[in-house]
Amino acid sequence: ENSISKTTANQIKSTVNTSQTRLNGSNRYETSLLIAKEIDKNHDVEKVYITNANGGEVDALTIAAKAGQDKQPIILTDKDSITNNTYKWLESEDLQSAYFIGGPQMLSTNVINKVNGITK
Repeated sequence: ENSISKTTANQIKSTVNTSQTRLNGSNRYETSLLIAKEIDKNHDVEKVYITNANGGEVDALTIAAKAGQDKQPIILTDKDSITNNTYKWLESEDLQSAYFIGGPQMLSTNVINKVNGITK
């Protein structure tokens, strides 16, 4: 509720007359993982879009339309590492591909190589 207040959520709900599911992790990494798991409930996750959680907001926003069209998640990482929980979940998903959004100043080869190691 620090990001989207109850008042705002209720205004959106009354405007578009739809159900809502509130997802909130303890940080942005966990929240992106929770969103990915929610997507996976209705659409098999076969690919992911990976971007930096700290300063990569423009990169995430840039790929958001494509991720939405594909019904595939955007995963947030640090420049040099991916959280253990996120990595374990991705590893269990039988990923066909991963797309890395952002240059070398945003995502290191460490992250790219680690995720590439679990994609086909």
